[in-house]
Amino acid sequence: MVARGGAAGTAGADGLARRMASRCLCYLPVILAALSVAMVLASPLRGLELGDEGVVALGGWRILTGQVPYRDFFEIVLPLPLLSLAGAYRLLGVTVAAGRAVAVLYSAALAALLLVYSRRLLTRPLFQAAAVAPLVSCGVAAWLLPSHHWLADVFALGALLAFDLAADRGRVAWAATGGALGALCAMTLQDQGGLLLVGLALWCLLAAPRESRARLTAAAAAGAGAVFVALAWWLLPLVSAATLLYDWALFPLSRYQRFANNVAGFARTARETAALWRTGIFWREPVAFGLWNAKVLLVAAEVVAAWIVFAVGLVRRRDLGWRFYLMASGACAFLLPTFRCLALVNLEWALPMAGLAAAWGLERWAGRGDGQRRAAGWMAAAVILVFAGAGLARLPGLLSERGPMVMTPAGAVGPLPRSEATDLQGIVDAVAIRLRPGEPLFSTGFMGMLNVLTGHPSPAPFDVFLPPDYTTPSQVSEAISALDRNRAEWIAQPAGFGGGEAWRSYLTRCFEPIYQNARYELWKRKEGRPMG
Repeated sequence: MVARGGAAGTAGADGLARRMASRCLCYLPVILAALSVAMVLASPLRGLELGDEGVVALGGWRILTGQVPYRDFFEIVLPLPLLSLAGAYRLLGVTVAAGRAVAVLYSAALAALLLVYSRRLLTRPLFQAAAVAPLVSCGVAAWLLPSHHWLADVFALGALLAFDLAADRGRVAWAATGGALGALCAMTLQDQGGLLLVGLALWCLLAAPRESRARLTAAAAAGAGAVFVALAWWLLPLVSAATLLYDWALFPLSRYQRFANNVAGFARTARETAALWRTGIFWREPVAFGLWNAKVLLVAAEVVAAWIVFAVGLVRRRDLGWRFYLMASGACAFLLPTFRCLALVNLEWALPMAGLAAAWGLERWAGRGDGQRRAAGWMAAAVILVFAGAGLARLPGLLSERGPMVMTPAGAVGPLPRSEATDLQGIVDAVAIRLRPGEPLFSTGFMGMLNVLTGHPSPAPFDVFLPPDYTTPSQVSEAISALDRNRAEWIAQPAGFGGGEAWRSYLTRCFEPIYQNARYELWKRKEGRPMG
């Protein structure tokens, strides 16, 4: 009896341990989702992207002052992200902190939507956690700004979740919501949004549950149509349809692919990683640097795994059901644009869908037998360890970072690297000393954020003023005409910025350098040369 009692006690303890482990595992996806948002909140003002952040920030400021996109100014980014920033500026003031607050909201929405959608798509918490884990080190915290890419991810995941609920419950209201969110995605990012609408349309017509297919398709079309009608009601009385078509779709989808950074590909990340190895950082921070390298490799592996999952699923087509095809239709929007640009940040934007697809494939594979179940479990655990570990390894540094801050009229920015902070503070102070309050400043060379930081509006309609292969000759001439027409006196640009022969000729003929440091130049119109 003693032996039987001891065995029973051991079995009871083992059972209790298993139940506790299972309960902890159930909470792991929620913990990882919360951790991804905590990574953003750890140091919300760190870093600064004068270009990418400046596009949405200056566009939002323009809308706040009453300007209309495509009539008064042109941005490569579509209107919806700019409206988000304009709303934040109206509530919180035109500050860097207001823009970063929007980034925090994007992070929270992305984490919540991915968590809920993964729970509907996957049954086991371990694989749900594997789907959510990439957000910890590759979510908004990896590129901390209110980017249109993050907002497009939010709308795309929201659309997939809404259609999942519509098909599961037969509610047309969810289908209309999914169609509206798909249209909002198209109003945020041209390629991802357009591909999403195509994929969702094909799913509604071909793969949605037969008994509700017609109703879901009609409701989705109505939801998307309502969004586009609202856009047309706002813009078409002010902007011609031809201008809207060219600026919205034809220019971004053609010229954007010629920008040098967008064809650098994954080789650029490899070169940057090799340069870090040469600094000896591995010997100083072996765990953090090792996890970062593993994360970089795993990002590419997750994207490849997603393509394998969809290829195998489409070939076999057995017992997959409408949920698989819905996920596949959404994956087109996330994964197809990665063929154009394999840079790490572009793959990270696609990672919410790629990680979800890879986790789905692992869970399906785990159901084939005990050996596959153990192997899939270990692979899912490795994914969680690498992505969550790479984020957690950064967290102490974010919380204790003590670099210099840059003080601007739009609030403090930083911490930044010392040399970067010194140069940025220098150009901000140079503008503050020399320009009258509210005097226009043309910030060219893709650094429109300087206008927001200094509180000086742009006198020209184009802020995305990049190399000649990206900026059209007509944009250069129109910007020059706007500078002369508005009698703009001041231009800021990156040190040594070329901008093409026409721009450089105009700049040196009509302006003279007033201030320069290692990164920035400030030019003033020459006396007696008011026009080009």
